[in-house]
Amino acid sequence: MKDWWIKLGCYLTGYNYSIVKSSSEASAKAVKKFASALLIISMVWCFIGYEFTSHYLHGSTLTSIIGAIIMVVMVIQIERQIILTIGKSRSVKRFRIIIGIVMAIIGSVIIDQVMFKDDIERERITVDQEKVNKAMIFKTKEINDQIAQLDTSIARKERERMKAIAEITKNPTITAYNTQTQTKADSNGRMVTVGRTMTTQSMPNPKIEMLAQLDGQIKTLHDLKVAKENSLLTIRATVEKEVKENKPFLEELSILFKILMSSPIAFVVWALIFTFFFSIELFVLYCKFGDDKNDYDRTIMHQMQIRMQMIDKLNQ
Repeated sequence: MKDWWIKLGCYLTGYNYSIVKSSSEASAKAVKKFASALLIISMVWCFIGYEFTSHYLHGSTLTSIIGAIIMVVMVIQIERQIILTIGKSRSVKRFRIIIGIVMAIIGSVIIDQVMFKDDIERERITVDQEKVNKAMIFKTKEINDQIAQLDTSIARKERERMKAIAEITKNPTITAYNTQTQTKADSNGRMVTVGRTMTTQSMPNPKIEMLAQLDGQIKTLHDLKVAKENSLLTIRATVEKEVKENKPFLEELSILFKILMSSPIAFVVWALIFTFFFSIELFVLYCKFGDDKNDYDRTIMHQMQIRMQMIDKLNQ
């Protein structure tokens, strides 16, 4: 069990297991200490990655798990930059502190959004109502304009229909003239006209067929108008549903910031969470540079010096 824990620690930290195995207990304890710190940080950021992917990226359970794994891998790789650093570099310390501040702010904000979920939802009701009222003005005007256009089209078709009815009433039938030409061949074989016969035929007014088409078009326009009028009755429910389903990340940040600025207790809670995250982010940094070099670091340095000497001799 002891070797298994050391192997896991070496896998997480990037330490060479064979060197740690041959080193003193101090090196093994350092690996265990770094591994414990990485596990604590990884569990916290695993939760943050899952919540962020699920809540703001609207991912499924599988997608949220993948997002959590990606976040854990990123955090471990960042911490390795500190753990695998040989010596005490001030630039590395400053860079890690800056990253720690940024990550602590991001982590504390996401955790606060989970903790203050009920307060955010309460504030969101007011914000959503304002958005619904603004959207209602635009949506209602748009539908009313469409209804007005349909009324205009219906009125135009009605006038065409009344005109067609008037013409049909006046002339229910029309007379069609058919002219037949009689020809015969002359002595040269050419066809010449010898007479014309004109016949008349009474037939229904073509406006009757056009009247049926106009009735169908008017019915279609009336159905569209009824549908638009019905949509006015349900438009508020539709807009409210769209607004509730859309939860932008920046909007929730604005609501959270408003809560923190208006409530001293909420701000104190956020400050405590930020301090906790910042302390966790600097935990590995403190473990690395707070202790003296162990024999593992000295072994790595010794191997590097030997390799450098060999390279110098080859160059000579």
